[in-house]
Amino acid sequence: MVSILHLIRDARDHRAFETVVAHAREGMDRVLLVLLHDAVLPGPHRSLGVPTRLFAADCAARGLPVPADAVDEAGLVALLFEHDRVILW
Repeated sequence: MVSILHLIRDARDHRAFETVVAHAREGMDRVLLVLLHDAVLPGPHRSLGVPTRLFAADCAARGLPVPADAVDEAGLVALLFEHDRVILW
């Protein structure tokens, strides 16, 4: 099985979110979504039923609370190497 890391920067990119959900439905071994830039802002895209993490620096830059499981710079680099495929949207 393949593990896929999706990095989404724009909450309006509906195709990206549809692809993430499709990959999760296809039974991929592991699909993880990390929201960056304005995609960290609240909205329906944050409840897709797919494991989702927020980038801590982008939350802080937008005045949002930083969740305990948010990803910092070092954590993001580690995730890049832990996954077989990385897709940046």
